[in-house]
Amino acid sequence: MLPTLRTARLTLSPFTPDDAALVQRYAGDARIAATTAFVPHPYPDGVAEAWIATHLPQFLEKSNVTLAIRARESGALRGAINLKLTPSPATAPAPAAAPVPAHAPAPAVAIGAGESGCNPHSAISVPHLPAPTAAASAAIGEIGYWVAVPFWNQGICTEAVRRIVRYGFDELPRALDRTLAEIRAHHFVENPASGRVMEKAGMRRAGVIPRALSKNGRLIDLVRYTMPRPHDPENPGPAGLNPT
Repeated sequence: MLPTLRTARLTLSPFTPDDAALVQRYAGDARIAATTAFVPHPYPDGVAEAWIATHLPQFLEKSNVTLAIRARESGALRGAINLKLTPSPATAPAPAAAPVPAHAPAPAVAIGAGESGCNPHSAISVPHLPAPTAAASAAIGEIGYWVAVPFWNQGICTEAVRRIVRYGFDELPRALDRTLAEIRAHHFVENPASGRVMEKAGMRRAGVIPRALSKNGRLIDLVRYTMPRPHDPENPGPAGLNPT
C-alpha cells in the first residue's frame, strides 16, 4: 500500500476520491499550470478523479509514489508530491516513449520548487525517460510537486521534499525492493527561485538541459538538480547537460 509519511507540520498520505474537488480547484489555478508540464488549464471535470485512481496501480507497478501533502493537525489538503521511478542507466531497457499522464503534480522532470518568485511551489518530472521494469532493482527517482497558491511562502515545499528524499533513499528499498542510485529534480530556466527548495533539500545544481520541454508552443530549457545516494563512492557526473 502507498505509504504515509510525517514531518513536524505535514502528513504525506494517499489521495482519496474525496480529495478530487480540491485537487481540481487548487491545481486548476493558472499559476500552478504555468510552471508544471502537464497540469491542464482550464482543469476539466473528471480529470482529478481519473488521476487519483492511477496512484495505487502505479505504486504496485513500482513506477510512481504519489502522495497528498496535508496539514498534519487538520489533514487539510495543501498540494501533491510525486517520486517517479525509472531504471538507472546500468539496468535500463532500450529507450521507449513513456506515456504522458493526463495530469500529474510531478510528472517526470521537476519544475519549480522555491519558496518565492515566479511560482516556486510546483515541480514536474521529465517524460522522456524510459519506463521502469520490474526486473530493474536500481532506479533513479524524479521528484515533482505542487502546493496550492493559498499556502505559498510557508516552507511547505522544502519540508515535503526533504521527507520524500529521505523516503526514497531509506525506506523505498524495503517498501518496493528498489534502491535509488540518485534523485533528481528540474525547474524552468527562467524560474531560478524554483531551485531554492532543491538546494534546501540537499540537492546540487547539475546543469541545463536545452530545449527539453515543449509547453504552449515553445521549447523550454530545464535546470537539473541531483542528489546521489548518500555514501555512494561512485558519483559520475550527469551526461547530456550544459554545466551552466
